[in-house]
Amino acid sequence: MIGALLVTAAAVLAFVASSGGNDGPRERFVVATRDLAPGDLLTAQDLALAVVDLPPAMAASAQRNPVRLEGAVLRGPVAAGSLLTAAVVGLDDAGPDGTAAWRYRELSFALPRSRALSGNLDRGDRIDVLATINEHTEVLVQRALVLGTSNRSDNALLASEDVVLTVA
Repeated sequence: MIGALLVTAAAVLAFVASSGGNDGPRERFVVATRDLAPGDLLTAQDLALAVVDLPPAMAASAQRNPVRLEGAVLRGPVAAGSLLTAAVVGLDDAGPDGTAAWRYRELSFALPRSRALSGNLDRGDRIDVLATINEHTEVLVQRALVLGTSNRSDNALLASEDVVLTVA
C-alpha cells in the first residue's frame, strides 16, 4: 500500500516538473477588437492586448505594441479577436519614433464601367493603374488598394455610366 502511494506521488511530481507548473501564457500580442477591412485606419479602439503563447515563428510577425499601430492602414481583412501581424499591417514606412505616422495617399477617379471590370470592384481589391498615350501604355501604379467604389447599385445615376474608384 505504501509502495503504491509512493509511486503515485512520484508520478504526480514528475508530471508537475515536466509541465513547468503550467503557468499559462506569458506574452502579450495585439488583437483586433472588431472586424476590420482592408483600407481601415487603425485607432486605439480597434486594438487590444491578449495574453497568448505562440510558436516562435508566429510570435516573430505578431505585433506587440498597440500604440505603434495607431494610424496604420490595413492591407487585408482581420476578424475580431485575430492577431495583427506585420503582413496585414505593414509598418514598413513607420515614422522615426516607431509609430505609424504615415498615411496612404488617396486618389479618386472615374472610369467608364467597361474599363473597370463592369464595376465589379470592391473595397480591398488590388488593381494596377495604367495609362495609354499615343498608343504607348505605361504602368503608373501596381497593386493599388481599392478603398472605395461607386459600385454596382450604390448610385443609380451612375449605374450605366462611370465607376468612381478611390485607391491608395
